[in-house]
Amino acid sequence: MNPTSSGELHIRYELDLLPAAPLLLLFRYHYSGTIDNMYEMSSQTEKDIRNITNLVEIENKSILELGCGTGRITFALAERVQEVVAIDIDTKAIEKARQRNVNENVTFRVENIENFDLGRKFEIILSIGVGYMYLRDLPNAIKNISRHLEEDGVFLLICSSPDAEYQKVVDLLVEENVRSLSFYKQFEKILSSHFTFEKTILKERLTFSQFEDIVSCFQRELKEEYQKELKKPQIQQLRDYFQGRNKLSVEDDSQAYICRNNVT
Repeated sequence: MNPTSSGELHIRYELDLLPAAPLLLLFRYHYSGTIDNMYEMSSQTEKDIRNITNLVEIENKSILELGCGTGRITFALAERVQEVVAIDIDTKAIEKARQRNVNENVTFRVENIENFDLGRKFEIILSIGVGYMYLRDLPNAIKNISRHLEEDGVFLLICSSPDAEYQKVVDLLVEENVRSLSFYKQFEKILSSHFTFEKTILKERLTFSQFEDIVSCFQRELKEEYQKELKKPQIQQLRDYFQGRNKLSVEDDSQAYICRNNVT
């Protein structure tokens, strides 16, 4: 696959079992426009919708979508559901989504997941690839989501799996206190304080066309946290890892949480 003139990454997704939202979507919370543009050029939207419909019933339901970006998933949902209210913290992404919107049952709003208040509840809340590990107040965000969910509603959260090979490569490059496995232990504890949930793993493989694409991919992931590009030792770690495997691909599993409000 050849790079485009805009420099966007071309990444191929090879399905092992269920198609899944890849780990890169985790960073759409910060890079919603760029990441959405990349996936609109691929079949990722179709895969995400298939994941959603395999896991929850959305037909004719009221939907709240968290971290909607430019509306990539929102627009695909619109014809299937009664209503979608889609929120994102990125003002520019929401402006773009509103410009593209021709659906009467879709509303876009600029909101912070940690403190938004829509004054109503929804039958389904969707969170596909939101970067919860970057939130300043994760407990309040989860509490906030819970209070927007109908009593018999479902909160579907699809995010990266800390056991995925891809995530383990990420963890090679960051400090121990921000590695994903320790985060997800805390995350599930906070989640269980408001929801009962079932968890399932969605299998996928992420394949790069060349090593330079791998470096660019990890630069996207680490830039927000460290405000710097990958350094030579980190790039060499990546090169050693992929040369040792003799191929430019990794397993990129996601995990889905099917959550329902705790009965009080």
